[in-house]
Amino acid sequence: MVEAGLAKVIYDNRKNLQISKIPKLEETMALVVLILNIIFPGIGTIVAAILTDSDEKRKWNLIFGVLQILLSFLLIGWLWSILWGVIIYYRNTGAMKNMPDALLS
Repeated sequence: MVEAGLAKVIYDNRKNLQISKIPKLEETMALVVLILNIIFPGIGTIVAAILTDSDEKRKWNLIFGVLQILLSFLLIGWLWSILWGVIIYYRNTGAMKNMPDALLS
């Protein structure tokens, strides 16, 4: 139920949240990325960038990961990193798992 609600919110706000930049990963790797982003801000995002097949998503997630690391001392980067990890996890599990990228861009 939560996944469906999150999928609707993300679908409705996809332009504002840059949802098209979310990398598509295996379910277990999405969980690893989430845990890394909680413990080491930005590192999970960089790992996700390395694991994705899309050059566009790789570029943006590398940028996001570096910014999350640089801003983590202000707590903004850490919160962003956790949120991005949760979004990556939900994108690759549950209701959004089978949603085509075309609907997210």
